Amino acid sequence: MSDLDLTYINKVNMWLKDGDVGTSPGAIVTKLTGLNICKPDDMFAPSDPSDLIRCILLLTYVPEFKPRLVEMSDVSPQWKIVVDNWDELEMMVLEEQPTGSASVTYKRMKELYAQSDDLQH
Repeated sequence: MSDLDLTYINKVNMWLKDGDVGTSPGAIVTKLTGLNICKPDDMFAPSDPSDLIRCILLLTYVPEFKPRLVEMSDVSPQWKIVVDNWDELEMMVLEEQPTGSASVTYKRMKELYAQSDDLQH
């Protein structure tokens, strides 16, 4: 195993130890590393701003994942929506986070997911 591989694994381990671990960031780790953080039936996209923030925090631990987020697009239609709108959602939630509320981000996430549902019918 190379030093790069060890660094990468160490970053994931630090996130597991110190990070705000949740299902959505767990899905990212599972998909991008093959580690079984989530069960295959639990590979959920962020359902609300708190989930989204946990994903953003994961990316601060393992920034190498950010350019690979596109790989999450084939997990589910909801993940594709999140990936396709990542920059917008990230900017929105980070702007709102200091206020203690992310209602605008949540509304936008619901709108995007509703569009996804409409496309499936």
